[in-house]
Amino acid sequence: MTILFSDLAGFTAYSERYPPQELFALMSEYFARMTERIFACEGMLNEYIGDELMAIFGAPLELADHAGRARAAALEMKEHREKMSEEWLAIGRPRLAARTGINSGVVLVGNLGTEYRYSYGVLGDNVNLASRLEGLNKQFHTHILISEHTADLTGDGFRLREVDIVRVVGKQRGTRIYELLGHRDTSFPDGQEHALRCYAFALAAYRGQRWREAIDALRDGLARWPEDGPSTVMLERCVMYLEAPPEGDWDGVFVATRK
Repeated sequence: MTILFSDLAGFTAYSERYPPQELFALMSEYFARMTERIFACEGMLNEYIGDELMAIFGAPLELADHAGRARAAALEMKEHREKMSEEWLAIGRPRLAARTGINSGVVLVGNLGTEYRYSYGVLGDNVNLASRLEGLNKQFHTHILISEHTADLTGDGFRLREVDIVRVVGKQRGTRIYELLGHRDTSFPDGQEHALRCYAFALAAYRGQRWREAIDALRDGLARWPEDGPSTVMLERCVMYLEAPPEGDWDGVFVATRK
């Protein structure tokens, strides 16, 4: 099955700005409208956790295309959130932004808990990875990150950008991660398309330890799309490695040190 975590960015600032009653109203409206997008893609809301929601695709009823539905839900949530943000800004409410992580794999699903409290949910390493991917968006300045496992299950129906191979906190092996950009037919302005091509070239050069080539490509892309988070992050890393190359048998895996 596929697990989706989505965390509302800037929640601490909201908490400081609004009294509890108004904050409750804002969060209730936001969660309701995001949950509607999950339901539209046949996902199941698992729970709300503070400013985060968790959804599962593939249980309690099996879905052959659970990974594709989760990805479609993430894109619908992003699109709807942008519309909500415009509505909210017009009446003095805060701008909305969120980080979403998606992973697919085998998990334990059912009624979990103790004699004091239990609920229907999922448990396992693949759940933890989905949560870690949500957090990695903050490091790469992205909106939606998915694992290689989810990418492998959804064919060519979506536009993806390979971002990196990352060993997240609590994992022993690296995971190839992708940014979910849109549906297959999604097109972007010429500058953004150019930056995406530059990033793909730079990523290959980075893995080959051709730091100068990677730096030149990333700078070229950022000149056309300065807002690209992954290019900015990778450029900083390549500059660091140019000055102090990694030692030993470097495998190109980035080790995330925080959740």
